[in-house]
Amino acid sequence: MVDNPHLLVAGETGSGKSVALRSILTTLIRHCGDNLELYCADLKRSEFHVFRGIAREVVTDVDGLERIVLRLQREMRKRGDLLDAEEVAHVDDLPADKRPPYIVLAIDEVALLKREKDVMAAVEDVSTIGRALGVFLILSMQRPDVGVLEGRLKNNLTVRMAFRHSDAINSRITIGSDEAAAIMERDKGRMVLKLNGCEFVQGAHLTLPAARELLKDYKIDNANVNVINNIHNINNDDVIELEVL
Repeated sequence: MVDNPHLLVAGETGSGKSVALRSILTTLIRHCGDNLELYCADLKRSEFHVFRGIAREVVTDVDGLERIVLRLQREMRKRGDLLDAEEVAHVDDLPADKRPPYIVLAIDEVALLKREKDVMAAVEDVSTIGRALGVFLILSMQRPDVGVLEGRLKNNLTVRMAFRHSDAINSRITIGSDEAAAIMERDKGRMVLKLNGCEFVQGAHLTLPAARELLKDYKIDNANVNVINNIHNINNDDVIELEVL
């Protein structure tokens, strides 16, 4: 994501989109370890429960997501000031003792935010300036919505995974071509990956029980999760870090 920031995953129910999200986030957690701060917005209340106890926050409503994006805006300002002070262009260029962890904000069913102008504006800001600051987006939706995927945000989603789409129009909204509409219902996990052009790819099949097994050593207990969430909710103007020993 450092080289190709911000990901869009789109596809109809049963096409493999949810499994792809699970696979991507599980891989990031296992690969990055303590060098990743994960925030999840599960607006359908169906996908991200497996990441509770690992993600800094897993929220299920717009108010919770608004709290997260406000916090990320403050963090991006802080990181921007740090880059200026050190006279470097990217967080990876900072001295090791000053280098912050990567941040990933994953939002499932981002189309539900269509009427939430302030939240969408903040998400768009992350897509525009987040790369240099080490802050990245993973957005997903079942049905592409041109009202959400427009202008700056769409252009900044440099990697796109298009699973089965209902028609060529929807496919073109996601990847700019018709290929995703040609994927058959029986082809579970089949996608068009748009990175360097478009190519058909078969996604990995990571079941929920398998994901839980892979992630079990990364979870903290529920008591500490509740403490962390309560601290995050104290005051949106305060950034409070809690180290779990």
